[in-house]
Amino acid sequence: MAQTTTTGDAVSRRPIALVTGAATGIGTAIPHALGRAGYDLALSARDARRLEPVVSHSDLSGCATLSLDLDLPDLGSVAAAVGATFERFGRLDVLVNNAGATLRKAALEMTEGEWDEVLDANLKGTFFLTQEVVRRVVSAGERCRSSILPRRMASSVFPTGLLTACPRRALPR
Repeated sequence: MAQTTTTGDAVSRRPIALVTGAATGIGTAIPHALGRAGYDLALSARDARRLEPVVSHSDLSGCATLSLDLDLPDLGSVAAAVGATFERFGRLDVLVNNAGATLRKAALEMTEGEWDEVLDANLKGTFFLTQEVVRRVVSAGERCRSSILPRRMASSVFPTGLLTACPRRALPR
């Protein structure tokens, strides 16, 4: 796992956010908004080198940042990215599940393997990333504060709907 950018103090008192898919599209705007709001950031992309333009933007000049390689369908990559975030910042306050895959192809032309790739990134990867974050947060004795999931996915994967706190089932009894 490449960590191409680390800036700022090792342990921050500012809120910490992990943003997936931070190299393109709306993913480039989310870190800027969070940076202006006072967050330190762990940013991820399949290739962390693609995060350099985002990290070097003036909106993030006062933020501690960590750039991570993250391939959502690869559960080892998920665990490594979350582990590196906790190692660097000591905690995580917000998870923004922004990354996703799509095929610019007509549905009638899509193969089963291609559809599986989309589901692996958009559903399986997002679910297991959220699960890994909740495990780490709970094992550290912290309370889950928020996780941002696509609304359609949240209602189908987590019966409680959009997560704004850990669902009761995620907490140890």
